Amino acid sequence: MRKIVFIGGFFIHNLYSQFEDNSKGPIANANNAFQWSLIEGFKETQTVFYALSLPQLAAYPRGYRSILIKGGTEPANPNIISLGFPNIIFFKHFFRYLILRKKIRHLLSGLSKDKTSEIIVFTYDLYWPIIKAVVKEKKRVNIKVCAIIPDLLGYTGAKVNLLTRLLGKFTDNSLTHTLSQIDYLSLISKFMYEKLQIEKPYCVIEGIYNNNDYFPDDLSVLDDTKFSIFYAGAIDERNGIKHLIEAFRLLEDNNYILTICGDGYARDYVKAMATLDKRIDFKGQLTRSEVLRLQKKASLLINPRLPIEEFTKYSFPSKIIEYFASGIPTFMYKLDGIPEEYYQYCFTSNDLTKEALAYNIRVIAKMTKEQRNEIGTQAKNYIINSKSAKIQINKLMDFINYNENNN
Repeated sequence: MRKIVFIGGFFIHNLYSQFEDNSKGPIANANNAFQWSLIEGFKETQTVFYALSLPQLAAYPRGYRSILIKGGTEPANPNIISLGFPNIIFFKHFFRYLILRKKIRHLLSGLSKDKTSEIIVFTYDLYWPIIKAVVKEKKRVNIKVCAIIPDLLGYTGAKVNLLTRLLGKFTDNSLTHTLSQIDYLSLISKFMYEKLQIEKPYCVIEGIYNNNDYFPDDLSVLDDTKFSIFYAGAIDERNGIKHLIEAFRLLEDNNYILTICGDGYARDYVKAMATLDKRIDFKGQLTRSEVLRLQKKASLLINPRLPIEEFTKYSFPSKIIEYFASGIPTFMYKLDGIPEEYYQYCFTSNDLTKEALAYNIRVIAKMTKEQRNEIGTQAKNYIINSKSAKIQINKLMDFINYNENNN
């Protein structure tokens, strides 16, 4: 029997509100959603499954109000465990490594007693405490390790200061040797492989639709006299939020409204523009269920990220899966990190000017509701039929099985 262990930074449900209340800035909702999609897929593989988390939270005192992160287990599944640790800036990474090392040593010792079982450990993100702790255990226990990499170091858009530069240098040095000892890579963009320069078998899993996502059908509060444009995600210039607002401001008709959800470095700009233009509704950071409900009520969903920065080659905007799955039509630009087939199911443009975006919004708004719904329905079917948690995790497991059988 195959046994799977997933180690990441997700938030178990009974601690989420505590993490949110104690965080001084935005928390990693997109990464959390992707990891829970992975977990749902792994749970469907009919194997023995465990998931461990070192929650991806900012450090005390700058980013978090408590010096300790509380541990716990997922109420519906005791095999899904969140580890507690001291959350002191810089030093938290070493505490996390030691605590995780102790936990996985105990877990893998128990799982490896059955010598007929194969153990595969999946790590999430390029985070040295997790990868190093797993590789150390690899020398002691017969396991295979697959690193799931959603972002490359230096391309996440995080602010850089002296402390983060020092930690980045330490991380680079720690990962260079450690990554050479893993077995497989799962990437969200094929271009990542060139940048990583690690000669390991890899597959591309760019995104996953979580079948547990709830998209309400009750649209009774939707005002059909308004054309509602919706954006959810990081409020950051590199994600195109300023480009979107500047284009929206060219739409002088009061029948257009723009709803923005999220948090980030450009929040003050968005707040100022919402004060200036009453058609702009800035919601700030909401819960995932609230975001899903709001986007279901929109006329058009927009991902305004432009293909002008290198990081777009090495990323896949997770919101695209959610946008498509909602059944509401989407507009997005062509990014190298998004597979070409996605563009069959959305609106796009090769002209990157704000004037062209405003023009495209006008054209889409003039389409009949039935025409727009047809585009949205096709996108929804595409996601459900080819990007579900079960399908994507089966793809990942087939990749590992192939390599195991041909080595």
